[in-house]
Amino acid sequence: MSLTTGTRLNQYEVTAQLGAGGMGEVYCARDTRLQRNVAIKILPSLFATDAERLTRFEREAQVLASLNHPHIAQIYGVEESAGVLALVMELVDGPTLAELIAAAGGISVEDALDVATQISEALEAAHDQGIIHRDLKPANVKVRPDGVVKVLDFGLAKAMGVGAMSGAAAEMIENSPTFTSPAVTQFGVILGTAAYMAPEQARGKIIDRRVDIWAFGCVLYEMLTGSRPFAGETVTDVLSAIVSREPDWNALPAGVPASVARLLRRCLEKDPRKRLRDIGEARLVLETPHASHEDASRSARDATIARSRGWAIPSLMAVALLTLASGYLVVTRARQQPSVPGTITRFDMYPPDASAALTLVFRPAVALSANGRTAAFVAAAGGIDRVYVRTRSDAVARVIPGSERGTGPALSPDGKWVAFFAGGAIRKAPIDGEAATIGTARDVRGISWSDDGTLFLTADAAAPLVSMPAAGGQQRPVTTLAAGERTHRWPEVLPGGRSVLFTVGTMASPDSYDGGNIDAVMVQTGERRVVIRGAAMARYCGDGRLLYSKGGGLFSIAFDPDRLTTSGEPVQVIPAVARDASTGAAHFSCASDGTLAFVPGTSLSELRDLVWVDAPGQTELAKLPAGRHQEVRISPDGRRAALLGGTSGNGDVWIYEFAAGTFNRLTFTGTNAAPTWSPDGLTVYYSSFDAARTESTLMKKPADGSRDAVAVAKTPGRSYIAWVDPKETSAIVDVVNPASDRGDILRVTFGTSAPPERLVGTPSNEYAGAVSPGGNWLAYESDDTGRPEIYVRELEGSGVRWQVTSEGGEEPHWSSDGRQLFYRSANRLMAVPLEPGRTFRHGPPRGLFDGIYNTGIESGRSYDVNPVTGRFLLVRPADSGPSSRAVRMVLNWALELPAR
Repeated sequence: MSLTTGTRLNQYEVTAQLGAGGMGEVYCARDTRLQRNVAIKILPSLFATDAERLTRFEREAQVLASLNHPHIAQIYGVEESAGVLALVMELVDGPTLAELIAAAGGISVEDALDVATQISEALEAAHDQGIIHRDLKPANVKVRPDGVVKVLDFGLAKAMGVGAMSGAAAEMIENSPTFTSPAVTQFGVILGTAAYMAPEQARGKIIDRRVDIWAFGCVLYEMLTGSRPFAGETVTDVLSAIVSREPDWNALPAGVPASVARLLRRCLEKDPRKRLRDIGEARLVLETPHASHEDASRSARDATIARSRGWAIPSLMAVALLTLASGYLVVTRARQQPSVPGTITRFDMYPPDASAALTLVFRPAVALSANGRTAAFVAAAGGIDRVYVRTRSDAVARVIPGSERGTGPALSPDGKWVAFFAGGAIRKAPIDGEAATIGTARDVRGISWSDDGTLFLTADAAAPLVSMPAAGGQQRPVTTLAAGERTHRWPEVLPGGRSVLFTVGTMASPDSYDGGNIDAVMVQTGERRVVIRGAAMARYCGDGRLLYSKGGGLFSIAFDPDRLTTSGEPVQVIPAVARDASTGAAHFSCASDGTLAFVPGTSLSELRDLVWVDAPGQTELAKLPAGRHQEVRISPDGRRAALLGGTSGNGDVWIYEFAAGTFNRLTFTGTNAAPTWSPDGLTVYYSSFDAARTESTLMKKPADGSRDAVAVAKTPGRSYIAWVDPKETSAIVDVVNPASDRGDILRVTFGTSAPPERLVGTPSNEYAGAVSPGGNWLAYESDDTGRPEIYVRELEGSGVRWQVTSEGGEEPHWSSDGRQLFYRSANRLMAVPLEPGRTFRHGPPRGLFDGIYNTGIESGRSYDVNPVTGRFLLVRPADSGPSSRAVRMVLNWALELPAR
């Protein structure tokens, strides 16, 4: 449908037609509300009649609208009026790059590098958000009169994909930009602007951001030479050239710097595994294209060393780029260290899926084998965590089959095997094979692999160390929790397997591991000694050095692994390493060959968002500021939530009003936990701990804060209120015994000195009690089988129980009508259908969606269900956290230490 001057689309009035193409017709329009000119792109009528296509397009457009960069033309929104669907975009003045090249037969080297630098900055910003352009070409680049470059139509090739097709053709179209020709009558079918398509696009294969790097190389080549690198009379001829022929490299002008010529060759590698991996590396070259002879010699020397060590990879262009990057090794104090042969080299290691991001919660995401030949890391693609490995001979990392929902990888010393934790199981795989289960565990906090094939691990968040054969078998205790200790975690077995380092978490500092110690235990005798005070998670680098985490930084200290003693002063190596403050896990690893792997960043899990999720997995950010949110509970009327943390820390209860978006603090003193609503929604009950956390006081306070809190009961241990009865005379509580650190479920009567009634109490760990809406049934977790499973029993009566899950389950919640029981399995939300009646009957579990963030706290409250709308409210890491897309590798990192 064509528009005429004066046509109105809501507040937009068309003033002129600008052009037409495979993406639709484009008009200049006036925004009468904001008094600005915009570009209006009219989408084909096919969208208006295809609900699936329209829904998908709007979803993609929302993602594209999140791009906000000075070199990307902004998308303002999607408008629909009188059957016309339009995309509203920033209006960019000036000619397209295609027009400039055509007018001058190419542009000067200086101008071409300037334009290319701005394009690379736009691509880098988009790739960091997982967005691929898919149709980069000179016609989609505009140059304003002031010289500012704007890239147009970002990601629209995907947003406007052909949803009505299926099979191989649809897959090809999904991964190709759009193309129209007189021979093609259906919108968007196939092939994009053929001259700029990467070989894998032309073949209809799955693509990633490297197709943009190929197109970028084509555009840069065309700017420099005035002609396309791959030409032909027909589309078939062009595609044949792309797949089988090289550009005419002799056509490059004499003034093109050698580094830029090398960059072009890397961008136009036909094998994507050998192509430039990250457009940010191209930006570094373009910003400093004229390197001195000394820099070039140093770069060549670094490249030779890197190749000799085996980590020189096709994803790296000239190592000169790496030496241009800002230094990451910062030392605060000088001291003498043994020299390490070689030269410092840095590069980034990415997941093979461009949309994947590292998983930086709960357990260390990065591991190196002791010999430094293999690296492993955890990344999430499509909402599912997986374990990836990469050896020195690999071009890219590869996923371990059977590692879905796997976390906390540990490599065998020879780098040939990887072990990890997944959904209540300990699994092991050869690095070129499939994973198999070798044991069970409740909530692993670290695995370390000794030379003799023994695994040392913490099988529960609140437990000592155990050992087990790597082939599978019985777990045997290695340490014993002493008085005041809460956990022994993040083991690191020392060479020979005689001693193991581990992190000690204390009752006095439950929320901070910087206040704990790094201890060593001698495996045969159980004798312990303190190695480092006030630190968390140590790794032995095999050369007389320990690396450990403290305050968000990474420190090195000299260490004798035989005497288990340190010497000298600690030296700061990295000022900011990503870590999970709630568990003490820092994301780094080191090897005996001088390799260091780490994730740059700051403390994670400090800030969290609340996110609404519908059963299909659609998300919406709640309207409240990020904070240390946890233990969320929705009011009976579905209008408010009580939660712990807020913006004041972990010890206060806050009330969040959904409609108004207000966020008010309810408590101001003490260390509090487990806020729970009264049945009428007027009162909030919560637990308050004493300083030693050996006794709990159950408190209540009006939800509007109109009166002071009053105590209603006291219990031994750490108590978490799960439910208050309709008459508000008693509560069901989860109680953690401070002596055994195991949980029981009790009924506590308010206002009496009578001892609590033990509803569920065995030598196993039972907690996370949840009472059904009618008050008839109690759901809870128990690790009676060796891992947490969901059980249900009558709240009153015989105490007979039914086992609901058989493959692991945590955090049970009832639906408001009592017809479903929800629970969390790793990071997946599950639902069990229930049959009404006096006897408990249930159907098989089914998955609802992935992406639940397990906060890992004792109360077990990572999510809640709105009793009115049925939507789920989840606690997740705030989006404002540091970038988590790459593992930074540093070869010969210790060479920095003597220089400081």
